[in-house]
Amino acid sequence: MLDKLDAALRFQQEALNLRAQRQEVLAANIAQCRYPWLSGSRYRFCQ
Repeated sequence: MLDKLDAALRFQQEALNLRAQRQEVLAANIAQCRYPWLSGSRYRFCQ
């Protein structure tokens, strides 16, 4: 029973990590579009 709980919690942890990474990318893209002089990124997502 604990194995199933552990697997479920690991899955949830990984899902949260992926969502956090996605949020960081989105925040960086918004910041890059609003303040292009602050950007050190090599990717451009706005026009």
